[in-house]
Order: sequence, then structure tokens, then C-alpha cells
Amino acid sequence: MTFGMGATQVNSPFDLVINQLIRDISIDARLDAMQSQIDYIRLDVTDYKYAIEQIKTELLDDDNDPDFLSAERAAPRAGCSPDTICRECRAGTLQARKIKGAWRIDPEALDIWIADRANLQDCQRRLPRR
Repeated sequence: MTFGMGATQVNSPFDLVINQLIRDISIDARLDAMQSQIDYIRLDVTDYKYAIEQIKTELLDDDNDPDFLSAERAAPRAGCSPDTICRECRAGTLQARKIKGAWRIDPEALDIWIADRANLQDCQRRLPRR
């Protein structure tokens, strides 16, 4: 209810309280809607994280994958221990990917590393000893 006083109108205290309640309800409704959107996004992100973990697990568990070798499968082929393979992967001299804590080595990269290692050993043998 408003009271006329010339050119200005004054709202009653009751109207002020009602208007404030309406604004508060409107803000609460918007906050609830925003919270619903945030919850939906969280669910979406959780689904994506789960899907990524599933893919990583499948890649890690598939030790028979012909495209990549584990350190254990690469070691006999290179004539060294799995620890040596892991050390060379960490050092970056052997190109590999780490998936869920396990090294995955491309067979072609392993062949190149084996050839480079053989060449290095051959050159060391040819050097004169002091």
C-alpha cells in the first residue's frame, strides 16, 4: 500500500517487508536453479572421469596388445632386465608412455633403442683404453 504525499509516494513498512521477501524468494529460486546446474555438471564430470579410468584400465590390463609392450615383455627382447627398461623410459632414452603406473613401449621405439645401444657398445669397444 502506498501513501500519496504530493509528487512522492511512500511505501508502508508492510509493503517493504513483502517486497524484500519477494526478492529473497527470487534469489533463492535462482540459487536453487544454479545449484541444480552445478550438480548436473558434477555428475557429467564424474561420468567422464569414470570413462577415462575405464579406458586406462582396459589399456593397462590388455598385456597382449600387439601395439605396445610392457617393460616385462620388452626386457627379454632387448636382452636386459625390466628394471633397465623402466630406467631408460624414465630417462627418456627409450620412448614410452606411462599408463596407470606401467610403462607401455612401442615395439618400433624399442628396436631403435636396441640398435642405438648396440652401436654405443660397439663404439665403446673400439675406443682405445688408457
